[in-house]
Order: sequence, then C-alpha cells, then structure tokens
Amino acid sequence: MYFRGKRLQERYLNMKITGSHLISFALGALVVAAGLGIGSLAWSEEKKQSEFDDGQVEAIEQVIYDYLMKRPEVIIEAVETLQAREKAAERERVAKAVVEYNELIYTALPGTVFGNPDGDVTVVEFFDYHCGYCKKNFDSLMSAVSTDKNLRLILKEFPVLGENSVVASKAALASQRQGKYVEFHQALMSASGKLTSDRIDAIAKSVGLDVAQMHRDMDDPVIAALIDHNRDLAHELGINGTPSFVINDKLFYGYLDPETLDKAIGLARADISDAQSG
Repeated sequence: MYFRGKRLQERYLNMKITGSHLISFALGALVVAAGLGIGSLAWSEEKKQSEFDDGQVEAIEQVIYDYLMKRPEVIIEAVETLQAREKAAERERVAKAVVEYNELIYTALPGTVFGNPDGDVTVVEFFDYHCGYCKKNFDSLMSAVSTDKNLRLILKEFPVLGENSVVASKAALASQRQGKYVEFHQALMSASGKLTSDRIDAIAKSVGLDVAQMHRDMDDPVIAALIDHNRDLAHELGINGTPSFVINDKLFYGYLDPETLDKAIGLARADISDAQSG
C-alpha cells in the first residue's frame, strides 16, 4: 500500500486545522478508507487527548463523513490515482531490476540457445510446458529464429501450472546434460494434452535420450535450484505468468502474436543501431 494509515493521520493531525485543511484531511482520509477500511480512520486515544477535545474530534469526523457522502465519486478517483502511482512505481522498480539482473537474464546453459548464439537481438522467454499460449507462441518463435539469422532465443523454465509442469522442466533441464535440450524442448512444446511422467519419458526416448540417465539427473539438486533461480528472477522482473518475454531489456507480458513479435524485434534492432551510431 502506497499510503500508511498512521503516517497519513499524523500528517494531518499535526496541522493547524482550517476549512481548507479539513477538505485536504478528508481527501487523505478517504484514500486510507479505500485502501485500509473505514475502521483504520480511528485515532488513538493518546492522539485525541493530546491534540483535540472530544467535540473537535467529532466535528472533524463529521466533516469527513459529510464530504464523502456528498462526493462519493472522490473515493473512485482516489483509488484510481493510487493505482496509477503504484503502477508507475512498479514500472520504475522493474526497469531497475532489468539493469541489476541483466547478466542473469541473458545467461543460458550451454546447448539451450536457439538461433544465433551471437545474435544482435535476444529474445528471452519465461514459459511453462503446459501453457497453451506458450505453445501458441512456439511456432512464431521457431519461425523467427529460422528466418532471422541474427536472432538469439533464450528459454527460461518457469513452471507455474502444477507439479507436472515442474517434472517437465526438470526433465528438459536434465536433457541438456545429454546435449538434447533443443530437440526435447521442441518435442515437448509440440505435444498436446497433459504431460504426465510416462508421456515425458516416451517423448524423451523418441528424441534419443537415455531416460534412466535423465531421471538420475532430474534428481540432482542443481536442477531444482535452476528452476528456483528462474522463479526468483521472474519475481524481480514482475513476471507472474507465462509466456513473458524480455526483448533487449524491454518486458512483454503475455502472448505475442507474430506481428507483435516481429515488430518488437525490429524496434529492438533499431534501438541497438541508434545506440551504436550515437
């Protein structure tokens, strides 16, 4: 919550009360009321005794009540303003996080990069193997890396849709140790329906993985730590769903249709060109 009830109360209680101050007090109080509940407007007995007598307190409370009853729409305006400020603060926080965690965002395990490992534009996707929109984005991503020879795609395992998603992500990360991540990822993303353990094993076998070895690697604590790392990174970037993308330091939340994806890549390349020429 952007405002804290006690702080806001003290700010107004320490003022010399005038007519205009009472209106300001009402405006401040209704923000607290909207965010914390009307009950939070109750003042401490100590504050009442030190600043106002009972009559003054009742008068001030009545002014607040009357104002809110006369203009209840102000509550909506206050809430909208509060939400706008919170969104702006979150955007600023995320922008700083992109800079702070830049190296981690663009770090990939060997053998897990699609496209050109030295591409000028990098697309980072946070995905879940059970996410329908991730599967929908899969074709456009594969098309982009096949046609754009200067594009790099990094995948961040971010299982958020249940235990089967966690198992699939662990299996995919384990496949990297056998040099089969790219093939296995493509096969998992192309599979429809629920990815049970048996289906995952069958798909792993179909791409040439040693399934027994894969299971031994899946039990390595390092695999679980990699997934936890991606979750922590996603949290810092304000990502709570899949798919989500970072394209040359710009964040995109949700499905990107082919046109939007192409445009984002083009704009990123233009930004890079401008930065180099400047």
